[in-house]
Amino acid sequence: PYVVGIDIGGTNTVFGIVDARGTILASGSIKTGAYDEADNYVDEVCKNLLPLIIANGGVDKIKGIGIGAPNGNYYSGTIEFAPNLPWKGVIPLAAMFEERLGIPTALTNDANAAAIGEMTYGAARGMKDFIMITLGTGVGSGIVINGQMVYGHDGFAGELGHTIIRRENGRLCGCGRHGCLETYCSATGVARTAREFLAARTDASLLRNIPAENITSKDVYDAAVQGDKLAQEIFEFTGNILGEALADAIAFSSPEAIILFGGLRHRPCRHATRVERDGQKARVRQKCADKHDRVEDDEQQAQRNGKQDSRHAEHQKETNADRHCHNENRFVDCRNVRRQHLQVGLRHRDGHAQKKAHHDGVGQILNHAENTAIP
Repeated sequence: PYVVGIDIGGTNTVFGIVDARGTILASGSIKTGAYDEADNYVDEVCKNLLPLIIANGGVDKIKGIGIGAPNGNYYSGTIEFAPNLPWKGVIPLAAMFEERLGIPTALTNDANAAAIGEMTYGAARGMKDFIMITLGTGVGSGIVINGQMVYGHDGFAGELGHTIIRRENGRLCGCGRHGCLETYCSATGVARTAREFLAARTDASLLRNIPAENITSKDVYDAAVQGDKLAQEIFEFTGNILGEALADAIAFSSPEAIILFGGLRHRPCRHATRVERDGQKARVRQKCADKHDRVEDDEQQAQRNGKQDSRHAEHQKETNADRHCHNENRFVDCRNVRRQHLQVGLRHRDGHAQKKAHHDGVGQILNHAENTAIP
């Protein structure tokens, strides 16, 4: 049996037929933003998907459909108020596909789907604690802790893209808030940064040959790899902000790894390097703090142990002194007893010399006593 996977992004939708080993047998794509109505969008995906299904054994060979979408709710199978999609409100997308194709359908957040995929087939195999970051039209995240995907009580846990990273004069986000990570570190965020840099500065750049409203993250990348300093600084700026956000994520969840995924992830420059370096710095700071805490704990324990050792030594000293006095007293008592026994024995020998058998035994003891008596 096979399954169908559908990855819905703000710009493109990619779908394919996959076997149990994760091998993609067939695939296709459409432009997400070309369809203002969700019904028209679903119809178009089904129209392109059905020939692939038929070519690979028909509907009966398909065990299920899995959809990853921005603002996807795993519990309800709906897309809810996605700021980067053209359809607003709550869209029962899983039910819409299931109704048209007659195949069981499940839906979740696209970053969660990517995290499960990496944990099953990819870079996170064998990991139980990691964070998946999707860098595309928006910024998504899937968080896995102790081998379990974190959904939260309502299905929307882990939206790191909508954590506020700039609280003073932050950029307006599609979600309605200001300063969200997504407005700086997504593909659209890189383009916004490029327009801001070009408007605020006068230095030469290849980007000035493109109308500002038409600049994309791909344009910034192309200029950067050609050595354009301003374009490289745009990625440096983006990497700094993403690194700060991921350092915070590391502090609260302590993952084994952070995996970057999505279209913007393919823009190398210094972006990934900055993220990695800032993440390493966060780990070093955490390790230093842990070491400092351990040192303080060790010092406090040593002080406690020192006090205990001192009290123990004093107690031992007192105990030894008492034992010594006791032994001395015991020795004196034994000496007095031996003297008394000797005196009694001597009288006993003088008074009963006629009893030879008794004499012999007692006499030997008393002779020994006389020879060893303490003066």
